[in-house]
Amino acid sequence: MFGIDVEARGKSGGLMLLWSKSIVVHVRSYSVNHIDAEIHGQGGMEKWRLTGFYGEPDASKRKAVWQRLVQLSQGMHLPWLCVGDFNKVLHQTEKTGIPRPGWQIRDFREALDQSNLSDLGYRGHRYSWWNRRLSPHTVHARLDWACGNLELQSKFPLARVSHLQMIHSDHCPILVDFQPSELANGRRDRKRFRFEADIKDTEDRIAQKQQGLFDTATSRGLQVLKGQLEELRSKEEIMWQQRSKAHWLWERDRNTKFFHSTATTRKKYNAIARLKDDRGTWREDRDGLEEVLLGYFRNIFSCSNPSASVLEDALNTINRKVMAEMNESLIQPFTAQEHIVGTDVTSSVLNILNSGSILHKMNFTHIVLIAKRDDPETVAHFRPISLCNTIVKLASKCVANRLKPLLDVIISPTQLACIPNRLIMDNVLVAFELNHFVKNRICGKDGYFALKLDMSKAYDRVEWNFLRAVLSKIGIHEIFGDPLSPYLFLFVEEVFSSMLQEAERRGEINGIDVSRQSPRISHLLFADDTIIFGKARDEALESIKRVLEVYERASGQQINLEKSSMVVSRNVSDVERARLARILGVQLVAKHDKYLGLPAIAGRSPAELFQSVKDRVWSRIQGWNAKLLSQGERGVLIKAVLQAIPTYVMSCFQLPDYLLHEIQRMIGDFWWHNKGERRTHWVSWKRMCLPREEGGMGFRELKMFNTAMLAKQGWRILKRPDSMLTRVLKGKYFSSQCFLDAQLGTRPSLTWRSYIGARELLLSGCRWKIGSGTSIRIWRDNWLSRSTGFTVTSPPRILDPDTRVSALIDANNGNWKTELVLQVFDEEEANLIVGIPLSHVHGPDILVWHDSKNGVFSVNSAYHLAFLRERQHRSSTSVTHMHVNGEGMAAAWRFIWRSQVPPKVRTFVWRACHEAVPTALNLARMVPEVDTQCMICGVANESLQHVLLHCSFTRQVWALSNLQCRIIGMTHDSVHQ
Repeated sequence: MFGIDVEARGKSGGLMLLWSKSIVVHVRSYSVNHIDAEIHGQGGMEKWRLTGFYGEPDASKRKAVWQRLVQLSQGMHLPWLCVGDFNKVLHQTEKTGIPRPGWQIRDFREALDQSNLSDLGYRGHRYSWWNRRLSPHTVHARLDWACGNLELQSKFPLARVSHLQMIHSDHCPILVDFQPSELANGRRDRKRFRFEADIKDTEDRIAQKQQGLFDTATSRGLQVLKGQLEELRSKEEIMWQQRSKAHWLWERDRNTKFFHSTATTRKKYNAIARLKDDRGTWREDRDGLEEVLLGYFRNIFSCSNPSASVLEDALNTINRKVMAEMNESLIQPFTAQEHIVGTDVTSSVLNILNSGSILHKMNFTHIVLIAKRDDPETVAHFRPISLCNTIVKLASKCVANRLKPLLDVIISPTQLACIPNRLIMDNVLVAFELNHFVKNRICGKDGYFALKLDMSKAYDRVEWNFLRAVLSKIGIHEIFGDPLSPYLFLFVEEVFSSMLQEAERRGEINGIDVSRQSPRISHLLFADDTIIFGKARDEALESIKRVLEVYERASGQQINLEKSSMVVSRNVSDVERARLARILGVQLVAKHDKYLGLPAIAGRSPAELFQSVKDRVWSRIQGWNAKLLSQGERGVLIKAVLQAIPTYVMSCFQLPDYLLHEIQRMIGDFWWHNKGERRTHWVSWKRMCLPREEGGMGFRELKMFNTAMLAKQGWRILKRPDSMLTRVLKGKYFSSQCFLDAQLGTRPSLTWRSYIGARELLLSGCRWKIGSGTSIRIWRDNWLSRSTGFTVTSPPRILDPDTRVSALIDANNGNWKTELVLQVFDEEEANLIVGIPLSHVHGPDILVWHDSKNGVFSVNSAYHLAFLRERQHRSSTSVTHMHVNGEGMAAAWRFIWRSQVPPKVRTFVWRACHEAVPTALNLARMVPEVDTQCMICGVANESLQHVLLHCSFTRQVWALSNLQCRIIGMTHDSVHQ
């Protein structure tokens, strides 16, 4: 055994690198924080580099250590593994206890980015360190990391990192396996057709012809071979793209390496290497894995066959909801009018639907497992997905479409999943308001609770007998059914909902009304996600316990009490809260962190509340596969993936400005970064957010887009007054007003603050379409259709300031009172008003969105309006600066982006038009010491015009190209000219 060690400093540090004598190791450098070595190949393996790293525990000295890591990466071309105790986390979720300061996480991320290192992931324990203290002072963190550069991850794409069991240390040992046997030698690695051999053979033949005598026949032969080579490479790229599942990359360069690496990474993360069985024992052999999987699914797919009395106890609260005429629409024969594609497909589907029989070969389903977390340990950490025959799925869809129009009548309004015109955001936002009420209940006689239930494998455990009994009780005809439809689970949950409603009618559960004018709500459902609200009384929790017991026995559902949690308002004592939680056997928590993927309540720190959004964007950027993309392809990734990550959160909350700025900075760094180059943003983000026709890249300005998303929620409040969300908000914040006139109020929730913040954009784009005029105030509402503004600017004369538009309309003939209009308004506005057509029917006044043809709000039009308003607030000089030659360049920009060339070429031309290329002259503006003389001709300064147009070498390139561009004699001052 050979090695090198670095002495410890007291109880801190101490490094050692050991290796066997069969391995050749060259130690490059070492310090108290690292040992850096080159490992020479063994058994045909190429040379690679290993750095053992120790992060500085003293925060004041940590910056110097990160700088050393960056210095170690300089001039690096070997595959590089950097592993050790970095004493830092990359995400707040990787540490329990007090969160780490954001700047510390940011410094660690930037050090890895500048060193071109990416996390290799892990399996095993979630945390690699703990402080060896008992609860409530226990702290766990992932401080130990294994990172690799692009070369290492390309060379060893199946490399796997494992957190092993802690033995005598407070850290987990880290094991890095470059070629895991279960991945390298698995059954799935059967030989498939590869293009490499044909491509290599064609390249050799081309090389042979190029070395021979060059004549006309050889030239033709070369062209044929080059065509064959291009076709083979194209087919190879398509194959790897299909395997990579990177469907977002619709516009790409030739990038087989990216698709290959992505497909290999998918194979690595999709492989199930080991699982824990019921006794907590790890099973890694094939037979053991099959035993664990089959045992698990045999358990959850088995039936308990509940008795008739059990079913009756659960169903006695269900009433008939489907009448005879509804059943007629469900069971009528299916015809070719069901809009099924293709004649043969339509015939097969109709045969299944009308005969009720399916061919045995079609009635077969593959079950695949998708991991629900990064480090799955048990079968429960996987989500089973059924891959059914396409014909069967089409038949199922036809049956489901019959049922879809009736769901709004059958299913209670507290269930919002899969039902037309009911959105997941409504459930999230109503729950947020109710949780906000519970959190702020600090005084008063009555305490309140919010109970969040976790159903264990809800879809898989449903008893068929129970489901048939439910359908019959509701009134659905016995010949109608569809075992694949997700709607069926809604009927199962409808039983649970009706049982809770019956308990509420008996006065056992009270629910919560956030104000006297708001509806009382006792529970919310979104498929199997359930949250129950009520007064914190023994009777309420005992009633819920009885409901759950009956429901579980009848339906086969199981409540996971370990994952279920309850929040009780602060006007209830700690002892009483703990006792109430014990009644149900659930956890007592200070707050529910998430509900349907979004924050369930706002804390003191917005940074902590939305940190996960920023982390998700950074994780996607930091992935090593993204580093294989060209700049043009990175632009596609930004638009299709990165900018879509915050969309769900943006639809409900106004994100803090600094967070949006950080996300935009990360995206900008990612787009401008090339390996080995400084991340200089040559064009401002504001300009890059301009539409492509105006010289931008068409990226989103996130704050404006956030406002547009929230304005859509405001529009839904205005247009859907009967929705549960609108009734809750109206009762609490604007019971006697319209949303457009509502005030912020006292102690408002974060969501309400967000809507009020976006209301100004909504007001600037909506106006009233006049019907009777009774809803429209002349001087306060938007109702004039003109580009300069929708409100009346004439001062109030004759009429009262709160007069309605109906006072200007003759009730007898439905026309304008022209003489009154001329007296009240200035001439311009009077002419505009009398020119507005009126309906003689005197229908209701309708609020319309001015910037859309159909008058319906859209996020894109609202974002465009926000962009125009931003320009109007800028000075004329800054507006001019944002454009490149104004509107005159629009045709040129369209020509560039529509050109049938690779994205990287279009992107380079865009950069050239903006002088966003690191020529010597441009670099000298930032670093004056740079020599600006052209390194090729030595005649002139290296400006962009010189490099692309005027250099003698450049002119030769243009002359020898087949583009037929005449460069000589051009006198343009810039490339975009």
